[in-house]
Amino acid sequence: MTLDELTRHRTALLAGGNVIRQGIEFDRIGRRLAYHFLRRHPGDVTDPGVATGVAGETVRIPASEIIYVIDPVDAGQLRGVSKFAPAIVKCIGLDLIGQMSRFWRASREAYLRSGWNWRVA
Repeated sequence: MTLDELTRHRTALLAGGNVIRQGIEFDRIGRRLAYHFLRRHPGDVTDPGVATGVAGETVRIPASEIIYVIDPVDAGQLRGVSKFAPAIVKCIGLDLIGQMSRFWRASREAYLRSGWNWRVA
């Protein structure tokens, strides 16, 4: 699941004093009890649920079953950037470097096999 699927539009006061704020359910003293995720990704325009009206349905998942790692900037902040984001960016960068290196090697080998001489006088 992605953070996109954690609905930010679900805010409600529940019976018993619990509250849902931006899709996160809290008890009376502010402990996270559950997360309310969309059943379908909100950006999937090919989803048949859009036509049938189930695209906005949510499912409640207990907080004990979710690893939600953010690095809050402000007190009380509910959403934020994952502490893993810098590592993910580096991994993507390393993957791109690997792809470019493979492309360069393949281009060089194709050039050498072609016998084409670019130093024509």
